[in-house]
Amino acid sequence: MKLQKFIVPMRDWAAECPMIHLPAVDTLDRELRRRLAAGEYVRLCPEMVVEKQRWEGLAGWQQDEARVQAVGLCTHKAVLAGRSAARVHGIPVPGRDEFVELNLPGRNSRRPRQEWPEQVVYRAASLGQEEVTTVNGLRVSTIMRTAVDVARYHGLVAGIVAFDAVLAMLYMSRSRAEHMVELLGPVRGISTARRALALADPRSESPLESWGRAQILAADLPGLETLQVQVPVLEGKYRLDLLLNGHLAVELHGEIKYDGRSTGVDPVTQMKRDRERERLLQNAGFSLVHATYADLAEGRLPGRVRAGLVRQAA
Repeated sequence: MKLQKFIVPMRDWAAECPMIHLPAVDTLDRELRRRLAAGEYVRLCPEMVVEKQRWEGLAGWQQDEARVQAVGLCTHKAVLAGRSAARVHGIPVPGRDEFVELNLPGRNSRRPRQEWPEQVVYRAASLGQEEVTTVNGLRVSTIMRTAVDVARYHGLVAGIVAFDAVLAMLYMSRSRAEHMVELLGPVRGISTARRALALADPRSESPLESWGRAQILAADLPGLETLQVQVPVLEGKYRLDLLLNGHLAVELHGEIKYDGRSTGVDPVTQMKRDRERERLLQNAGFSLVHATYADLAEGRLPGRVRAGLVRQAA
């Protein structure tokens, strides 16, 4: 399963983007105090800062991961949860993080809201010690509890993306995943997690494909009868990311397809190949809908698919 290669535990951002743990710094360090006052550092959490220049050199998702690590390193009782835990485990999450999620072990307890640090949210949910693990020095919720919480707190789309990855993991099966979800009992939002797991498909070849398919499924589009994943066509010459109702193909394109490095093919040659592929598919009777990461981030894909289904039915 190609999706497996994307499931990699979060890297050590403290090594790549050195963080300064303020409680460990000499209070008489005047140079550091001057630079802090001058705005030369970005505060990731109350105890941890990083040089602003290094921070601004990180991509958005890298900043999200670095902040998760900083908060995780500085918390003593709470456990990283939801999307934050997913990032640590390497479970794909769509889009950017608004905040770091924490959960105190025990039964439905959390710090008072007025005590939450900036860009940190505490979840009030029961979390047993058996649902807590450690990954690269960070205390996080277990993989299955994490996927369930992603669905509970962030909705069906994010839940499908998470469960696609879970089902693609070694030694995981749908029946085992279903059993593990049921063991969590009647927690709030469990119905969304169950539906996300039911709609998950480990055959997705990338988180982008998972995200696109999840948006289509969650939109509950009229006229959508079937949705197939990774469909071979033209006697196996090509594969379609998604095929709807047997004729509408959805192709999802990452940002690096035409960078000349990731595919080993120069951009001009790649574009020529793609045009020839599209011509052959259209001649074979397929209609095509294309979408990029930006289209998914802006929520444009469901509307394009809806329009395609209407044209198909006309």
